Amino acid sequence: MNSKLLARCISTLFLVSALLFTFNANAQYYHPDVDGDGYGDSSVPGVLQEECPTCVQNYSDCDDNVFTTNIAAGEICNGVDDNCNTFIDDYLEIYTSYTDADGDGYGDASTSFTNCYIPFGNIFNSTDCNDANDAIKPTVTEV
Repeated sequence: MNSKLLARCISTLFLVSALLFTFNANAQYYHPDVDGDGYGDSSVPGVLQEECPTCVQNYSDCDDNVFTTNIAAGEICNGVDDNCNTFIDDYLEIYTSYTDADGDGYGDASTSFTNCYIPFGNIFNSTDCNDANDAIKPTVTEV
């Protein structure tokens, strides 16, 4: 074979390979959607749809094992990033409450709890100076 012809064949082969690679680079890749919420797992490499008919194009699910956790989910008070924006319980009202161990309606300021929910037995008032005795509270007159 003539060296010019061989060089032309090699050049054509490289061109065809480059075109095939470009075609694959433009292919649409799909990601597994384990929980069936329509959002795929970004931590799993994408595949062509023919290889995974149950996969989806969207790969923005931050927890593909929980149907209610995805980028379209509303945030609920549960200590989880439900909407996949990296913030836990964001856009929810946050409360600071205090333990009322003696049940007198006044909480202990040293036992504050800040979250989007108020635990049972907690209250908003933090003015109890002795939370072990319900007879001692701010409304009682000193004797």
